[in-house]
Amino acid sequence: MRMIELDERLLNQVQQLGCFGTKKAAVNTALAEYAKLLKRRQLLELRGKVHWEENLDQLRASRHTIHCKK
Repeated sequence: MRMIELDERLLNQVQQLGCFGTKKAAVNTALAEYAKLLKRRQLLELRGKVHWEENLDQLRASRHTIHCKK
């Protein structure tokens, strides 16, 4: 396994704030959250660049119907 140097103070802060039992859980969760943030930023860069012709209310209604079927 490769070793990386981490800021112990920052890692401990994340571990405590997130109530993580292990440093591994804290790091993996932090990486996943950062990846989500970067994806959201990429989506925001598309704002105003995508032409939308669908009816948003109909789309929302159809998604609600799909998720509520059991």
